[in-house]
Amino acid sequence: MLSDDARKVLLIVWSMYRSEWANYTKDIPVICRRSGRTERRARDALNELVKLGYLEHKEGHTRVLFASELQREKQMTAAWRDRY
Repeated sequence: MLSDDARKVLLIVWSMYRSEWANYTKDIPVICRRSGRTERRARDALNELVKLGYLEHKEGHTRVLFASELQREKQMTAAWRDRY
């Protein structure tokens, strides 16, 4: 279950980048302004999203893997069904 901060930040980064690779750290002020969160809370939310598998981070760039909890659940269920 995502925190409110993580859910809000996920919605914002999805609307900004979709699933393209981008440097989110340079856009932290924009994410903070749009979400109404402090920089610390926005960074914590981004870290939470990476740890839970909603965002993928490589070589200083990040991209969205799942746009919502529902989308992630559907894809995980479909992958589980394919295995069995």
